[in-house]
Amino acid sequence: MLSSSCELNPEPGFTPVINVHALLNPAWSAPGDNRFFVNRTYRMTESPDSLLWDATVLLWHRADTWRFSAGRPDSVWSYFPDRAIPVAPFDTFSLLVAKPGFDTVFGTTSVPDTFSLLLPLPGDTITVQDSLVWTRSRHSAGYYISLRQQFQGEEFDVSGLIPNESLPGLPYDTLVARVPLYFLSRQPQGAFTIRLMALDTNYYDYLSGSGFGGGSTAPRLTGGIGVFGSGIKRSVDVYLRQDSAALRRHPGPLETLNAGFEEQVVVPGFRPVRVPGDQ
Repeated sequence: MLSSSCELNPEPGFTPVINVHALLNPAWSAPGDNRFFVNRTYRMTESPDSLLWDATVLLWHRADTWRFSAGRPDSVWSYFPDRAIPVAPFDTFSLLVAKPGFDTVFGTTSVPDTFSLLLPLPGDTITVQDSLVWTRSRHSAGYYISLRQQFQGEEFDVSGLIPNESLPGLPYDTLVARVPLYFLSRQPQGAFTIRLMALDTNYYDYLSGSGFGGGSTAPRLTGGIGVFGSGIKRSVDVYLRQDSAALRRHPGPLETLNAGFEEQVVVPGFRPVRVPGDQ
């Protein structure tokens, strides 16, 4: 998931900086789950190394500190913590990445609140006329939807972002509106895993454009480029049945949402994104 960065206009004055990808998730309890990716930027004429060796990578929360060490040579760009990292909603973590010859990277993330996926239920058979429904997460800038299918031995991903700010007038403890699954209309029939992650501001902005979208610096990360963020993930396994009648009935584009249980909400910011792999 690391964005391998390089300068766009090679000049003699190019100065490499540290490039970081770090995402915290309460579901990743083992030390090996919380790997952070650390490298540097390169000239377009350079070949990237597999790892920025001997960097100091520290994470802290209140009185607790975790020191990360470089992984095996085959663990590309990976640094691993010295022990498990307990992550809870509303926790604030800080990150430091330092290496002689580079500016020191600092970052901070506040973990979003937990939430629940309400519909569909595990094992449901769905069509594109059905919807995804969940409770709203506090401290979340938005939601990343990923739908993965096993089809003929290959994995296919369809991904999208929904900003939390585009759900006006809803208390945080109420349901968000239904998000219809029309974007699955071109997908083959079969078993899907629907994954929804509530993201902090750092990681949401990164996926929106500060990272893969071409921006050079992610918000709240100083001294380098990349991202340090957090998220809460939920998932459900379903079976997609392509219903041609349901396809003919759908009312409009992705931006139009069905009525919720009690509210009618429009989310104009919903748009597909492409991410080269996700955790």
